[in-house]
Amino acid sequence: MDKIDLPADLMAKIDVKDRPIRGSQTAKVTIVNYDDFQCPSAQRMHAVLFPALLKQYGDKVRFIYKDYRW
Repeated sequence: MDKIDLPADLMAKIDVKDRPIRGSQTAKVTIVNYDDFQCPSAQRMHAVLFPALLKQYGDKVRFIYKDYRW
């Protein structure tokens, strides 16, 4: 898998203040996940994928949730 590093100025534009977080605050990998929490597919992903990723990678990864709104 390729590593993707976004420029710091671009990352600074993503407002993650007061957003729900899963995983370690000190993780080296941060994934900003845009989701519609009413979407059945997104609900399944949260029930299956994220627990498995956290179990496998532990404190190496954190997920920050943002609402995807039209």
